[in-house]
Amino acid sequence: VRGIQWPPQIVGGDEVRRRLEREAASPRRAHSYVFSGPRGIGKKDAAIHFARILQCSGKAKPCGRCASCRAHSSPSHPDFILLAPPEGKRNLTIESVRDLIRAFGLTPVLSRGRAAVINEAHMMTDEAANALLKTIEEPPAESAVILVTDRIGDILPTVVSRCRSIRFSPAKISECAAFLETRGHGADSGLLARLAAGSPGRAEEIAASPVFAGREKLARILAGLKPGNFQEGSDAVSEICAADDAKSGLEAKRKAIAEALDFMAFLAWESFRTGIDGALAMGGLGEIAREAASSRSPSAWRRASERLMEAKKHILANVIPGLAVSAALAEIAFLDSGRRAE
Repeated sequence: VRGIQWPPQIVGGDEVRRRLEREAASPRRAHSYVFSGPRGIGKKDAAIHFARILQCSGKAKPCGRCASCRAHSSPSHPDFILLAPPEGKRNLTIESVRDLIRAFGLTPVLSRGRAAVINEAHMMTDEAANALLKTIEEPPAESAVILVTDRIGDILPTVVSRCRSIRFSPAKISECAAFLETRGHGADSGLLARLAAGSPGRAEEIAASPVFAGREKLARILAGLKPGNFQEGSDAVSEICAADDAKSGLEAKRKAIAEALDFMAFLAWESFRTGIDGALAMGGLGEIAREAASSRSPSAWRRASERLMEAKKHILANVIPGLAVSAALAEIAFLDSGRRAE
């Protein structure tokens, strides 16, 4: 099993990959696992690939040639189940888990044993989790159930305690940036990797967002704040975040504004506060960062970052977004306002 080729989207995590390779090679491997860690770091892809390794009948796993590997490359595999909440639903129901349990009671068709990946496992209802418990406690031979979650604390402790825990961590910023370059993000790769704290999946989400498309405008709004224009700045933030509002609704706009504030807080802390040094990794925003660094003191930009994060929390707690943004930008506009006048 050594020397397994892992999918390129599973960035970093060398120790996790080595551990999974040891698990796959061990005659005493577990029958149930919980893969946990932040969103967007490849847990689901790793779980599916691990299942593929376990079900492979070739010598070099996954061989890509056996009946099981070929089925994994097709839309369906008779011995593999990927379970996730239906689109638009908030729960994994007991009915879907019972379907999985029934499938596990059947003789495998192509593999030595059946395997299931339950994505967003924290969304199982208590009834569903309890129904799964017996399968985890008394698994069929050669089977594997892999729970994937970014909220392990929301899964019933009785389920988690019966699974072998595999903890995933974000990739190094340099590794994440290198992967993003292969995905065509070019000069933005470093900034995206830092915004996503090393999470490739999260970086891809950010790259596709209206917030990232409006990043230069958001940077100029923040850098140019003064007592007379904070309301104009608030209106501009709202306009940027309304790009998909017509089709996504108010909740999506609320989330977009929270992400915009998150981005502005990042700028204030990482670059505006430190000036030229911090601007080196900011790509095309470097010149704006240098101008902002000279307009306010580092302590003022630190407070600006804190105030923007406070506003984000208020918005996510259902405060009216426009009020939260206006209040935050008004306070920031008056930070070191005398220095700007000079």
